Amino acid sequence: MNSTEIIGRNIKRIREQNGIKQEMLAKHLGVGKSRMSQIENGDCEELSIKKIEKIAIYLKTDFFVLTQNDTNRSTNNNDISLNISEHMIQILADEIVKRMDRYFPGISFRATPL
Repeated sequence: MNSTEIIGRNIKRIREQNGIKQEMLAKHLGVGKSRMSQIENGDCEELSIKKIEKIAIYLKTDFFVLTQNDTNRSTNNNDISLNISEHMIQILADEIVKRMDRYFPGISFRATPL
């Protein structure tokens, strides 16, 4: 199971636990119901960090809860698993570099090979 499937599964599980309809979450994100379905089914390859953060806030959970692979763990924000796949770590690193580039133009934050 890849990271987008894990995130989608967690979004759906937490949404249903909270009694939130898929249409409501889709409306909050500014996407259609079919796109929301794609996200929940892991068929969305372009799920940005900002969108995951927005979903987490709407579902009153934590970003890391949505990215963890263990669905048997609590969704309580105090019980966060840091089981993040290498893919998610790369996405986070890329997002950090983008933000650093934006705030500190002219300084390179790209790693160079040894």
